[in-house]
Formats: sequence, C-alpha cells, structure tokens
Amino acid sequence: MSVGYKAKLDAMMKEFPFIGRYLGDKTLTELPKISRVDLDVIDNWGYTEEWRWYKRIGYPSPISRNYFLINRGGEEIARVTPCHVGAEPREKLWGIFSRKPKVIETRGETVYEAVKRLSDPDQVNFIVKVETLVLPRRTRITIYKVPAGIPFSAWITRIKEIAENELTREISKIDTVE
Repeated sequence: MSVGYKAKLDAMMKEFPFIGRYLGDKTLTELPKISRVDLDVIDNWGYTEEWRWYKRIGYPSPISRNYFLINRGGEEIARVTPCHVGAEPREKLWGIFSRKPKVIETRGETVYEAVKRLSDPDQVNFIVKVETLVLPRRTRITIYKVPAGIPFSAWITRIKEIAENELTREISKIDTVE
C-alpha cells in the first residue's frame, strides 16, 4: 500500500469513521467513493447472489451489494433488505445435459422503501453502499451524502423537481420545430 493511498484512506476513516464497521476483515482495493444522494441511488436495491459453482471453483460466496442508512452521528439506523438470488443444481438421472438449476429468489426493498420505513426519514444523512465482488476479489464502498443543512425529505423533493424540469425541457426541445 502506497504512502499516498494510506494517507487518503486514513483521512477518509477520520472523516467517516463508520466505514470501518463495514470492512470487517476485508481490505479495500480502492478508496471509498463519495457522491451526493440522487434519484438513481434511492431506486436501487441490495442483493446477494450465491451460486453453488462459486464454492466449487474456490471463490468466496456470496457476491453482494448492501445499503446502510446512517445518521449524522455515524450510527446505522437501518439496513436495506436485500433480495437474494441463488441456485441449487437439480441433478437428473438421464444425463448431464438435462441438469437445470433451481433458481431461488427472494424480493428485497429499494433504498427509498427502507427510508420510508423509518419513523423520521430526515435523520438519514448518509447511504453507504458496500459491494463485494468475486472477479476480481474486492470490496468497494460508496458513501452517498445528503447536502449539509438540507433534510433528507426536502432534498428528495428538490431533486424530483429538478428531474421533472429537465424532462419538461427535453420534451419542449423535441416539440420545437426550427
């Protein structure tokens, strides 16, 4: 690990100490990313995938993307319930070509659905996305932040208005004949 990378990671851990909670014994292969909460992130959902063949070839299982809602004090106030996708092979006696996996899937929730579950959605200041990838083996963390001084619900209302205005402008461009 280079000195510059270590210095940046230390500064990030100082600014966002809750990151350490989601690392466990994993090491980061890249610095956590920081972004503003937008409509795309609140429409996402977490997932875990567990396919039996991963274990057969020696890869860790499952691969996943999980979201955590964090308040201003760095405390986790909710986890987004991930959907789970997995497969169990169904062995059939009459040949290798007739094997079809039995796919198992459970429905999760979006980030926005998890926020709506809270008694006070305005206590959300950060959304942390933790992705565990198999190829290559790595953990990626993205911190989505609500702008300072703006409550979560007011920010969501504002970005919805911006999206509606952009759509109106696009439609008016299409309707304009030159």
